[in-house]
Amino acid sequence: MEIYINENKADITLDTEKILNDVLTGIENEITNSGAKIISINVDGENLNSKNFDDFAQKNIDEVNELRISSVYREEINLSFKNIKAAIEGIEENLSNISINLQTGKDSQVNKTIVDFADIFDAFCQTVTIFSAFPDEFNATKIEDKSILDFLTEFSPLLNDFMDAFEQKDTVMLGDLSEYEILPRLSQIKEFCSKF
Repeated sequence: MEIYINENKADITLDTEKILNDVLTGIENEITNSGAKIISINVDGENLNSKNFDDFAQKNIDEVNELRISSVYREEINLSFKNIKAAIEGIEENLSNISINLQTGKDSQVNKTIVDFADIFDAFCQTVTIFSAFPDEFNATKIEDKSILDFLTEFSPLLNDFMDAFEQKDTVMLGDLSEYEILPRLSQIKEFCSKF
């Protein structure tokens, strides 16, 4: 069995391990002791999840050709949140000027701002997902007075409205949503990211 950790081939000698779970337990202990967390496990091209984990865990190690594990350090999450904060600061003014830019024919600048915002929000959601690998901290962390998941659940319909307004070229709705709904929540995300 070939073992890769974060895309690097690991120099691991198997001794008494009989089933995949034995190998995973040993690797998880080492990764956890180094201050990181496992965020994904792939066995022979198939990602493990809560539904198939038990079946794979009981496999004899002779039946497994390749094991790929991805892990993340807490510091990497902090850095990602800091980068998101900086990116938000870079587009706040453009978001606040969407109405003016639309009225003055600067459609390409508006398009770029919306794409930049979508990229930032996507990066935030991905980082939040990885952050959830540290459940004690994740569950204790709030955006304003809400859990991260509650905040995102409330934000989601506004994002849909924002994208609908953009696709329909509804400049009034786009400007209003940008200024009164998106920007304030983006400021809350920025404040949240500044904690890391």
